[in-house]
Amino acid sequence: MDEEAELRSSEVAPPGWLALGASLTRPIKWDLIAQQHDRMVKFATALRLGTAEAEPQGAPAAL
Repeated sequence: MDEEAELRSSEVAPPGWLALGASLTRPIKWDLIAQQHDRMVKFATALRLGTAEAEPQGAPAAL
């Protein structure tokens, strides 16, 4: 069975995955995640601590 098709199936998808919708239409770029992991963790921590904003005023939208 195709692993990607298995993840899209509502019968095997973990709770909340169906809400991801179009996000699951392309393969995950693991190399990009590996390159940006430390930066993402630092930003997530700053969001949790309230020392960063998710959408700063005047910032362009992320792609």
